[in-house]
Amino acid sequence: MPQEKAHQSKPSLATALGNGNASEPSDPATSPDPSLELTTLRDILFGQAQQQMQQRLAEIEKTMLEKFDAVQRAIDKQFSDLQKKIEQTSQHHESQLAASNSSHEDAEASLREYADKLASDIEMTDTNSRQEADEIHKRIEQELQSLTDTYDKKFVETLAKLDSVTKELSSSKTDRKTLANLLATMAVNLETDQ
Repeated sequence: MPQEKAHQSKPSLATALGNGNASEPSDPATSPDPSLELTTLRDILFGQAQQQMQQRLAEIEKTMLEKFDAVQRAIDKQFSDLQKKIEQTSQHHESQLAASNSSHEDAEASLREYADKLASDIEMTDTNSRQEADEIHKRIEQELQSLTDTYDKKFVETLAKLDSVTKELSSSKTDRKTLANLLATMAVNLETDQ
């Protein structure tokens, strides 16, 4: 499918650059705007790479959201389980306290100890979950930064090469048909490199 796009864009490139006949004088009123030509060439050369980068970023974002959802569900389940344990233990101790007033102080101390242990467990679970979420977030940010740096570097290199070739072709007064063929070949090479 990407090759079809490149093939379909060739006529629009030829149209944008003219018919390639250097012997005909160009009319300034009907000649295309150079900035429009540059925009058209950039769309042809980088359109697919930009789409691929956007798709990759969307996939990373989706993965990140799925991982955060999984971590949140795990935290929610752990808190729910701990809350159930607290409620069950509390009910058990309340029935014991009602049945025997003599062991009231011992039961209260036991409850406090258990509540401290559960609070400690909750705090440990929360800390671990936050650390895991932070690590996942850092990894995703590093991958995003790496992808962005790579894309920016290739984009700058390609623009520099395109500018160099454009200057070379302008200085040698090559006709527009040769320029269109060269740029189309560059676009195909860029697609196959990816």
